[in-house]
Amino acid sequence: MISKVNNTKKAKLNTLFTVILFTLLFWMVAFISFATTPPTIKGIWLNDTQKVKVRMVEENGSYKGIVIWKAEDASDELHEGDAMVKDMQPTGSGSELNGGIIGSKTRNAKCAMRLLDDNNLEVTMSKGFFSKTVTWTRAQE
Repeated sequence: MISKVNNTKKAKLNTLFTVILFTLLFWMVAFISFATTPPTIKGIWLNDTQKVKVRMVEENGSYKGIVIWKAEDASDELHEGDAMVKDMQPTGSGSELNGGIIGSKTRNAKCAMRLLDDNNLEVTMSKGFFSKTVTWTRAQE
């Protein structure tokens, strides 16, 4: 009889231990997943001249950048609502985009983007043999 009681207590303790262990494991995984959210290219970026804000959005697996603000002395070729960046395709980890076009309706170039950190985006524009790399900074709306 005593051994039956001891086995019941052992079973209850094992069950309790298992529940506590899985609960702790669940919360650790949840915390680590939340804490390690990778930076994203989506969001609002201020171009290198500080005269244009572009909202980068994902649409059907590719990215585009829409002008949401421009300074009064910015190029007349761009208007709010225009897609300044088009057809950017994510590569690898999603922190790089390639194969797109950047510019206005009358002037454009091939484009590649690489996220340097959460607040800096390297933008490389190329046309023929010439290329230019600038850094955009994350902006507030």
